[in-house]
Amino acid sequence: MDATSGDAPAPEATTVTPTTTPIAPTDATPTAPTTATTTATSSTTSTSGEESAAAAAPDTTSSAAAVVPEAIVGEEPVTAATAEPRPASYSDGVIPPPRIPKRLVRLGPFKSGEKFVRNLRSNHIIALHDISDACVVIATNQKLAHISVVNAENATVQVLDSVVIGTDSCEFANFNNCYVFFDMVLLRTIRCHNVKNTVFQFDDSPTLVDNTKIIWDTHCCGNSAEIVQVKPGTNPNTVVKIPTEPLRRYAVQDFDATSITTFAEDLKSLTTRPYVQPENCNLLGAADRTLDTLLHEQEEQEKANSLVSAIPYDSMGLLYEQEIAEYTESSESITLKAQQVAQAMREARHCVFFTGAGVSTAASIPDYRGPDGCWTARARGELFRETPELESAFPTYTHYAIAELLRKGLVKFLISTNLDGLHRRSGVQREQISELHGNCYREYCVKCHRDYLRPFNTLHSRTDRWTHLTGRKCDCGGDLRDTIVHFTENMPEDQFLPAIEHARRSDLSVILGTSMNVQPAASLCDKCLKNPNGKLALVNIQHTPCDRFCTFRIYSRTDEFMAKLMAALSIDTFDQKNDLLDQMRKEAKKVKREETIRCRLLFMSCAAIVAAFLCYLVWFA
Repeated sequence: MDATSGDAPAPEATTVTPTTTPIAPTDATPTAPTTATTTATSSTTSTSGEESAAAAAPDTTSSAAAVVPEAIVGEEPVTAATAEPRPASYSDGVIPPPRIPKRLVRLGPFKSGEKFVRNLRSNHIIALHDISDACVVIATNQKLAHISVVNAENATVQVLDSVVIGTDSCEFANFNNCYVFFDMVLLRTIRCHNVKNTVFQFDDSPTLVDNTKIIWDTHCCGNSAEIVQVKPGTNPNTVVKIPTEPLRRYAVQDFDATSITTFAEDLKSLTTRPYVQPENCNLLGAADRTLDTLLHEQEEQEKANSLVSAIPYDSMGLLYEQEIAEYTESSESITLKAQQVAQAMREARHCVFFTGAGVSTAASIPDYRGPDGCWTARARGELFRETPELESAFPTYTHYAIAELLRKGLVKFLISTNLDGLHRRSGVQREQISELHGNCYREYCVKCHRDYLRPFNTLHSRTDRWTHLTGRKCDCGGDLRDTIVHFTENMPEDQFLPAIEHARRSDLSVILGTSMNVQPAASLCDKCLKNPNGKLALVNIQHTPCDRFCTFRIYSRTDEFMAKLMAALSIDTFDQKNDLLDQMRKEAKKVKREETIRCRLLFMSCAAIVAAFLCYLVWFA
């Protein structure tokens, strides 16, 4: 399920202790900046709670909240008028992402209990410090610039559920006997300074972990890495996750020199080797970084924080709004890029499409992170407008076009994070698609694992969100469950493993209508670039974290782009009326009508037999 970190001027970043009752999102109405800071001191007993995206928030009004200054700085504010000239890759009408001034946010010390870090922004540099016998959690689709943790003893740090880190890196220093857990988070670099006897735990999503490089300085020793899953839970009042027993555990080899650890693609092995020189190894120049470098940068950034009061609050709010602004290129530019993508599709051996909420907005299904998206409204403290039932929506041009490309073999596989079922309704076959976050029309048996595709939304009869039971039974007698994947829940292997296989085989990936923030789905999209002549095309009307990797970047609504792509491929006519849901409903009506006829015939037969018997009795009476 998709989510967002919020788009109005941010309330203060806070750390809070969990409470027993979730509350509504914090009101995002602008307020005067504050510089007050207090320290969180209360604690609670850690639980194994998993939470949904809709019921995640501990009470930020708790007296235990550690308030961090709202002000943010570093540079002068950037607006559309003062932005630097657009690079050549930005077409007319598209403004580059805003350069929002960075701000250092110090949080700590934490001496016990669970501490949740919330209300973060994409320009926040989080500096946690002095953690002992406590669990600190950064979770649920927040965006921030960087995370560093200094001085931790017998502590746990968790970064969870599609937290987006701008630098794709975290930094840990002076750790002893700690646990660090990353779940559904994309990290390319983890830097460790004087880290000892610490366990780094990663969820078992290969496409996330195979990106990660752990760099150790000469003072690190006795550390290990584990591949784990998350224990299922039903407590929506805490975001702390309890990992399972390790699926795999690796001791990290200690060297008398700076070293680097990487995982194999299948996560079945781990390699640690000494770092020699940056020119000898790709992406290892960052290993020259030291603890002194980190502390010096924090001091300099903290000095810059004092300038924040000079920046008008409204100006900062405009920059945050610009982060989620939507742009469209000229029709001529979209046509040209569609022709380029069409040529790449003809040349590709294994083309894979990825789709997100943006392909269904034309069907009146709202997206999540757009200016009017449901998570955007929630973060602003607004009531989200009522949306039509999913059954009343119909497949769009994009859905039918993708189904046609799959039929013709120009696209080999489709990976989608949408649960609206419109791809299957447009004619995409079960073996051609991985629905990573589920399908509202599909349910399965917990006993024999048989799939049922229904002509109705299975969520309407769901008895509980966490058990997923729909109240129906399989032919084998087992309970049926819906297939929707909520935040904190593990990805179903029958959907995720085929997606990994096709993503790694692809030499062309075409991404349509997704913010590229939700993991592990977003980590699949750039795997094509590891293959010879791999290319990546991204079609979205907002900026995404993957823009810098794209071979083709198109700012367009998906229907417009797909129409031009189909024209470039000389596919003029194809079925745009067939709807599997209508077929299933007609079939269900036919079966019901036949059943009714059978019942009537049986009734008439029984009535005739009874009448004959009565006549027989009357005759002989």
